[in-house]
Amino acid sequence: MFARLEKKLYLCDVKKKQNLAMAQDVFISYSRVDKEVADEICSAFEQAGISYWIDRGGITSGQAFHAIIVKAIRESKITVFISSVNSNMSDYAIKEIVIAFKRKKHIIPFCIDEEPFADQIEFYLCDLDHLAYYLDKEFAIQKLIDDIYRLLGREKKAVETVAESEVAATEIEQETEQEADENKSQISDCLLKVRPNLTCELWIDGEKITIANANEITKIPLNRGTFWLEFYNVENSDDKYAREFTVVNQEELILVDMESIEKKRLEKERLEQERLEKERLEKERLEQERLEQERLEQERLEQERLEQERLEQERLEQERLEQERLEQERLEQERLEQERLEQERLEQERLEQERLEQERLEQERLEQERLEQERLEQERLEQERLEQERLEQERLEQEILEQESLLINENIKLESFTLGSKQGFKDKITGETIIHPKYDKVYRFDKGLALVRFDFKWGFIDQNGNEAVPIIYEYADSFTEGLARVKLKDKWGFVDRTGNAVIPLKYDLAQFFSDGLACVEINGKCGFIDKKGKELIPIVYDVAGSFSEGLAPVKLNGKCGFIDKNGKAVTQLKYDYAEPFSKGMAAVKLDNKCGFVDKTGKEVIPLIYDLVYSFYSDRAKVEINKESFYIDKKGKRL
Repeated sequence: MFARLEKKLYLCDVKKKQNLAMAQDVFISYSRVDKEVADEICSAFEQAGISYWIDRGGITSGQAFHAIIVKAIRESKITVFISSVNSNMSDYAIKEIVIAFKRKKHIIPFCIDEEPFADQIEFYLCDLDHLAYYLDKEFAIQKLIDDIYRLLGREKKAVETVAESEVAATEIEQETEQEADENKSQISDCLLKVRPNLTCELWIDGEKITIANANEITKIPLNRGTFWLEFYNVENSDDKYAREFTVVNQEELILVDMESIEKKRLEKERLEQERLEKERLEKERLEQERLEQERLEQERLEQERLEQERLEQERLEQERLEQERLEQERLEQERLEQERLEQERLEQERLEQERLEQERLEQERLEQERLEQERLEQERLEQERLEQERLEQERLEQEILEQESLLINENIKLESFTLGSKQGFKDKITGETIIHPKYDKVYRFDKGLALVRFDFKWGFIDQNGNEAVPIIYEYADSFTEGLARVKLKDKWGFVDRTGNAVIPLKYDLAQFFSDGLACVEINGKCGFIDKKGKELIPIVYDVAGSFSEGLAPVKLNGKCGFIDKNGKAVTQLKYDYAEPFSKGMAAVKLDNKCGFVDKTGKEVIPLIYDLVYSFYSDRAKVEINKESFYIDKKGKRL
């Protein structure tokens, strides 16, 4: 029973072998490389009772191949396109879809992979729903059968009875035998000889005839006429050679060059692989660029955020300081106002009690006392000035004597020179190299020693090139008043000309000695030490400058003034900025206006300028309203 039923279900294949010209439900367009999937679909159609036409050996010799394809599409109601990498590269499959579209047939794309439609047919298929076989095989095949029944306008029906199947099969067998008898009556009068250089399948007018071995002649008997010949490489059916050939002579010979076709295919595959590899590398490069851009963008945003936070903190800190300043000014004004009112009240009471005579006598007494104090103060200042001048004169004379002594002992005059990127010393007169150029940086000799830098370390050498002060320090400065400041492990101290650390390296910062004192800093606070390292002025100031002419500028709680060598304030700490003394005058700044004070703290030149410079040669440069000029010590314009 099942054998008879099978004959009925394979009705379409039998009809193709008979080349019957009856209409089919479905025309199947595919590539022979996808034969396995096509067979699966055909089996499903046969079980569902759907008739179909498929090019799988259904065209007999002598028939016009192209005409049969066109006729099969025309007489089918639906065209199923098995879309794949192979079919989208097949010229025949593409032409079949174009013909079906022009014939206004229902086209159902049945995709067995994710390959996009070929450019030549994408226009015809882009708006059509397609079935994704590669996602769910069973669902796609069942949906295909349902869609075909819907388009045919009929419902699913059961398979015919066994009796009906047997009748249909018998009719088919009779028709097949009849046609075979007719074919036997025809006698082939010509012989076609085929010689391929690779083993291949030989198809004539759509029907597989034989296997033609490589470099051997295969003989096929044929009648005279025109035939459509196809050759498929048995190792790869994509290698195809097809042509139309007319048999005229009794013997015809065809040489088939399958090797060149195989080479073209391999070359095409290689180019495709190269293209895919280039696309992959390009995608990776673009992805890396995108990630790098994202990283840089994140870094930029992070930097902007940090910068905004820093600016915001600075703004808030400035606002806080400004509020504190305004609050201090307000409290000071209130205090002064209260004092003024209290003084007025007391003065009124005193005037009431002592009357005019007592007030006159008190004023005379106060005036006499003031004059006496001014006289005594002037005498004291004059004595101090004379004493300072005497001491300065003695110091200068002593330095001159020391320099003259050193000059007498220095028989060789040295000067620095550069060789490549290194420096050394040579005799200034003869040009002879005295100290080999091996240092990164050298400075002139001063009292027999020269400051040098070697391998980013600092020290001092003598005129023989010996290390007088070891070259081990992170930084060193020239000697002033017999000592040089040095830095090691982020700490500052002082060494003498023999290299001894006479003042330990324990300070966060140190300035050079001036007037016998040096400014040092610990934990953000400044003070002064002598040449023995003794703390003479407490380390309590926010900022301090070097002593000059016996006074030094200091800053405490945001205000500046001047102190003497005993740490006594000679002026009020009220200025916003102060510079060291020069020629008996020091520049000060208050409320964005600048002027000069003398050593008593008196504002001898009013604070009216926008910018001032220290006195030099008894004159100083000033600027007001963007105009620059010079003034003398009395404030007179020069």
